[in-house]
Amino acid sequence: MKNVEFSHTLLLDGPTGTELQRRGFDTHLPLWSARALLEAPEVVEQIHREYIAAGAGLITTNSFRTNRRVVERAGYSSEDAKDLTHLSAQLAKRAISLSGREGIVIAGSDAPVEDCYSPDLVPTDAELREEHEEHIAWLVEANCDLVLIETMNTLREAMIASEVAASFDIPFIVSLVTDTTGRSLLSGELLSEGVRYLAEYQPAAILTNCSAPRAVLKATEILAEVKRSTNAEWEFGGYANSGEPDPVLGWDFVQTVPIDRFVASAIEMVNLGARLIGSCCGTTPEYTKELAEAVGSG
Repeated sequence: MKNVEFSHTLLLDGPTGTELQRRGFDTHLPLWSARALLEAPEVVEQIHREYIAAGAGLITTNSFRTNRRVVERAGYSSEDAKDLTHLSAQLAKRAISLSGREGIVIAGSDAPVEDCYSPDLVPTDAELREEHEEHIAWLVEANCDLVLIETMNTLREAMIASEVAASFDIPFIVSLVTDTTGRSLLSGELLSEGVRYLAEYQPAAILTNCSAPRAVLKATEILAEVKRSTNAEWEFGGYANSGEPDPVLGWDFVQTVPIDRFVASAIEMVNLGARLIGSCCGTTPEYTKELAEAVGSG
């Protein structure tokens, strides 16, 4: 597996799910972006290629909704879930190969087993441990360079997923989703306290994602302070969104953040010491291109 280092700013890619929705593909829940793996895998690969061309140094597999719970809810089998997870990594690898660029990192996405924005739906510890272990094992089998545990809305699930990832021979990053203040997770737990617990599992980096730029910027300030005060080895950063969740299609493209404001917020994050920068739901490859020009491509 690739040795992932953050000696410089690493530019993450942008969203796959909202790009599929923007291009007219079916993203109805529960499958969300995973439906395209069944119906239009070539479009998933094309989106990866566009992010690479825009300057991304990290490509995230389209496995955000390929865990067994979600796939079975949509009427498919657990074996289908495994196959879709492996396919998501294959598409990312092929896109990188066709780009001719070297050194691009493949991050295997591991999402909440239930809804990203509903802490009340998080299942029992035993269920979390079993399902994250299964999904992360599939990502490891698919030879991802690291595991990206992302959009975690409770400390409990973030810690269990991190504990599971730490048991594998693979680097991992954990990313949390906060409220509008950037100070607390959606569960109400303080970010500054949660980070100290997560650090025990030795993640390569701790991020926040899928909140508005102002919230991710405030969260980055908190991460920078915790890292400084504890002399921690993990890196930090974030990738903000633009728009709002939609309970049926997945995303609503409202209140879009202009690219110049989005980039300005990212530059502030880099000035705080952030090593990983990207964009989340509602943004496009054009955001990635502008970020690459402003903060580097990694």
